[in-house]
Amino acid sequence: MTSPLIDIHTHNKLIDSVLGIESFSIDKVSFYQKWPKSYSVGIHPWYIHEINVDQAIKQLTYIASDANLKAIGECGLDRAIARNFDNQYHAFIEQLKIAEKYDKPLIVHNVRAYSDFLGILKKEKPAVPFIFHGFNANQDILKKLIKHNVYFSVGAEIMKDNSKAQRILPHIPINRLFFETDEWIGNIEELYLFASKLRGIDIDKLRDQIYYNYKSVFV
Repeated sequence: MTSPLIDIHTHNKLIDSVLGIESFSIDKVSFYQKWPKSYSVGIHPWYIHEINVDQAIKQLTYIASDANLKAIGECGLDRAIARNFDNQYHAFIEQLKIAEKYDKPLIVHNVRAYSDFLGILKKEKPAVPFIFHGFNANQDILKKLIKHNVYFSVGAEIMKDNSKAQRILPHIPINRLFFETDEWIGNIEELYLFASKLRGIDIDKLRDQIYYNYKSVFV
């Protein structure tokens, strides 16, 4: 029996044949939000200036008790945007606390902040996994991160010739790998097929491994 396809992070509605997590930003949801059967919510650093962080943390804490909420995020740190970094850092640490309290993985947004995350991983020693979404760093950063309880999700960028994501994909341990559509409207199966060819692995074996990774983190 073929393992189901996993889309670990998407801003689109999942089709019935795909397991995964639909992602929402806390500033875009309401108290009476109708949630899908598998979702994540977080404070995205891009929109941190538009919200009351303390109020958002209270709202997220309330939502986190829902069994259908599979992860906190996407949340994270972004040094490439004009947002107060101390506020970003504070919001991320508060979300990490929620994740630890409710035993939820974190789906992490990271731009130019790997050293910050390495510091957090070393200092906080979180028990819950970090899933770095849209991962496209170099091998040196990968080797440093892999020492911790982290996973790496790649998306449509792997199909762009000589992209950072395409270059790093063969080096990500397969037991730490996920695929995502994020905001891309393509089919997640395209990413599986491309990755199986790039890595020289049978597509069914790849599906089995990603499904095992999913169960290890979320089930």
